[in-house]
Amino acid sequence: MRGMNVGRFAALPKEIVVAMLGVAMMVTFAVDLTSSPRTATAEPTIKFSAAGSNRVTKPTVPAPTTTAAPASTTTAAPAAPAVTAPAATTTPHHIASAVVVKKAPAPVKAKPVAPPVAAHPAASASALGLFVSSQSPSDVLALGRQLGVTPSIDTVYADQSSGYCTYSPPTTSMTLMVGIGNCSAAQVATIGQNLVHAGQSHAIIRVMWEQNQDISGWFQGWNQLTLSAAQYVAIFQSTVTTLRTQSPTFSYMWNPNGGTTNEASGRTWTDTWPGKAYVNLVGVDQYDYSGYASNVQATVAFAHAQGLPVAIPEWGLNGSDDPAYINGMAGLIKNPANDIVVQAYFSYAGSTDSDITQFPASAAAYTADLG
Repeated sequence: MRGMNVGRFAALPKEIVVAMLGVAMMVTFAVDLTSSPRTATAEPTIKFSAAGSNRVTKPTVPAPTTTAAPASTTTAAPAAPAVTAPAATTTPHHIASAVVVKKAPAPVKAKPVAPPVAAHPAASASALGLFVSSQSPSDVLALGRQLGVTPSIDTVYADQSSGYCTYSPPTTSMTLMVGIGNCSAAQVATIGQNLVHAGQSHAIIRVMWEQNQDISGWFQGWNQLTLSAAQYVAIFQSTVTTLRTQSPTFSYMWNPNGGTTNEASGRTWTDTWPGKAYVNLVGVDQYDYSGYASNVQATVAFAHAQGLPVAIPEWGLNGSDDPAYINGMAGLIKNPANDIVVQAYFSYAGSTDSDITQFPASAAAYTADLG
C-alpha cells in the first residue's frame, strides 16, 4: 500500500476501516501461499534399543501442501508431525538366509584296541625252541607244525668234528641258540662274525655246556675231567669278551647239566660260575630222570640269587612215553615265579631217546600243554 493517501479513509467509520484492513491481510496471506511449496527438513533422531545398540530412524518428511484457490478463505491444514518409528523389540524376526548351519557331528567313540597277538602261544611266556637231528630250520618248523606250536628258537651246535669250534649258520628268522666248546680266540671271533653275517647278532650262545661231569664224551674238552673250576671260568670269560667285540647283543648262557651224579670228588655244579658280568641266562639241561623237578627248582633258586632269568635249553623224554613228565615240565615252564624265559625240547633218537614223535601220548600232552 506504499504511495496511497491514507487520509482518504479518515472520514470513514472506524469499524469499516478495521474490516477493510482484515480483508487486505487475508488476501496478502493467500497470495503468498500460491507460490512454490517449501519442503521441510529435519535432523535424524537416534534411539537406543533395549539391548543398547544404536538405531538411526529417518524422520517422516511431510508431503507438499497446496493452498486453496484465492477466493477461498480456508487455510491449508498444518503439516502432520514427523512420525518416529518404534524401537526394535528384543525378539528378532526370522530372516531367510542362504547360509546353512550344519549341526556338529556327535562325538565318535574310539573303538577299543585289540591287545597285540603274542608271538608264541599264551600257554607259555617262554620263548619256545626245538631241536631236530638235522638242525635244519625247515625241519624244526615242520616238527613245530606237527606238535601245534610255532618255535622261535632253533637249537643248534657248532661242528662236533672241530671240538664245536667252527660254525656256518643257516639263514632263518628264528633265533639260533648255539652250543660252542673250548675254542681259541680266533675260532671264537670267526663264529661271532659268521653269526652276525647271517643276521644272528642276537643269537644265544651256550658256552661249554654240561661242564659239571668228569666222564669222557663229547664234552670232555671242557668238563671236570679236563679243566679245573678256575680254568673253566677263565676260558668262559675270555670267550664272552671276544664275542662281545663281534656283537654287543649276543646273549650268553652258563649251562650245567641237571642232577648229574657224575661230578668229580670235591667238585660242585656251581663251582664253574663265571660271574654275573659274563652271563645273561642261567641254564639247565633236564631229561626225564627221577628228581627232575627238584633239579630245575635248584637252578631257579641259584639264578634268582644272581638276579638272572632261567633257561632250559634241553629237555626231553628218556626212552619211554611219559606224558606225566611232559605235564610236569610244562608246569615248571609256565609258572611265572620261576622266570623261565627260554625252553627247547630236544627231539632226538639217541642213547637217551627223546624223539617225541615216537611217543604219541607224550606228543599229545606237549600239544595240550604248550600248543
